[in-house]
Amino acid sequence: MSDLPQGESVIECDAVGRVLYDENGNGLTIPEPGVTVGMARTTEYPTADDDFQVSVLSDGTITYPEAIEPRPTGSDSSNILAGSEGPTGTDRGCSQKSAAWYTSKQGDPYEWWVGDGAQPGALTQAQAHSAFADIMDNITGSTNSCGLSDQVSAAQTYMGYTTTEADINSSGECTARDGTSTWDAGNLDSGTVAETCWWASGGDMKEADVRFNTTDYDFTTSPSSSTKCGKYDIESVGTHEAGHAFGLAHATGPDASYTNWLTMHPVTYECRTFARSLGYGDVMGLRALY
Repeated sequence: MSDLPQGESVIECDAVGRVLYDENGNGLTIPEPGVTVGMARTTEYPTADDDFQVSVLSDGTITYPEAIEPRPTGSDSSNILAGSEGPTGTDRGCSQKSAAWYTSKQGDPYEWWVGDGAQPGALTQAQAHSAFADIMDNITGSTNSCGLSDQVSAAQTYMGYTTTEADINSSGECTARDGTSTWDAGNLDSGTVAETCWWASGGDMKEADVRFNTTDYDFTTSPSSSTKCGKYDIESVGTHEAGHAFGLAHATGPDASYTNWLTMHPVTYECRTFARSLGYGDVMGLRALY
């Protein structure tokens, strides 16, 4: 961001609408004053940094906020580092307590649409609606196998089908927002399995778009038990993306073993379904927001 340092005015620089890149190549279209825009990529392999936020204050001053990342209940010394194949169980996320969240969340029920184009796993629009509705319920209902009750007030409303596409281009850049929170599928840069772009004002998210990368990856609603099935579970990937749409950031720690069983771990795994169920840290992050 050396071409637009923190504290500069986007008005004086005539920068609104320009695409701004961070040092990792993540791109965001600079919004109008009073708006924060953020993006997060779910990747096939670990990357340096796969999220980026830009906030433009009401006077036009640009800032680069960071996600809030405490450990809600202490250290994670009991975590087990998974091998390169990824996790092979279903409940170890209950011992992982890392969580991170943005300074913005859904202030009203999250109103979302299903795009009228291609969907992951070649689902029909009706099938996509059903799959995405289950995904939303995983977040708003705090679905978990850790015995944690639902104390999260987040809500969502399905709005129907739309001809509007997610405001994410084939390079993974967040484009200008259109006011419609669309879930769809299409092309993203290779290495990105799915991506969320969101926009907020006054701490409330006004739009959150999700795109699955169906150009480079295959998706399914029923992955096989093979560790190399070649497909990604729509519900697991989607629950992770919905976490972003409701304000959760990627959960990280000193190494991957601190978060590798959490839904909000930044890397997704072929064939695995464990991320459908929130881990301890995921639930605590939602409780911190809601």
